[in-house]
Amino acid sequence: MTTVGDPLPSETGVERSLYSGAVPQRPGSLDLTPLESAVAQLEEALRCYGRAEQLPYGWLPRQLRAAVIQAFEFTYELAFGMLRRHLAASAPDPGRVERMTFNEIIRVALDLGLVSAELPAWRRFRKHRGTTSRTYSEARAVVVFEAVPGFLEEARYLLARLGERNPPA
Repeated sequence: MTTVGDPLPSETGVERSLYSGAVPQRPGSLDLTPLESAVAQLEEALRCYGRAEQLPYGWLPRQLRAAVIQAFEFTYELAFGMLRRHLAASAPDPGRVERMTFNEIIRVALDLGLVSAELPAWRRFRKHRGTTSRTYSEARAVVVFEAVPGFLEEARYLLARLGERNPPA
């Protein structure tokens, strides 16, 4: 039996990892609708911000940047939660997934092809998520806002991979 932190899949055919394969044991067990909606909302918020920069209202881009950041926070939480739930649905022992650290979850997800960004990028996303929820400053808001397009690309990738592995019922 493997434990958290054991090496990821070998090519031997013996239990290759904590996971039995790319398809969850309970196909279609995840309802991806909330993540789909959150990604769409984040895309729309970014589009609105882009349009607002061209308008003569100086206050509008700042307000829409705040909306983008809020949509980022929500989408990040949903994305990571869906990732964790998918891994638990795919694992022979779902409780072990609940005990995995953030770093372990991202490494396993990367190895399984569920995410494309390496661990440092996901750690930055997580840091940005935490930054905006504790305190607000204009400078921090700008830094978080500038990271959103990279996160959106990763959220789209994750959503596509989860969609492939969780077909609708």
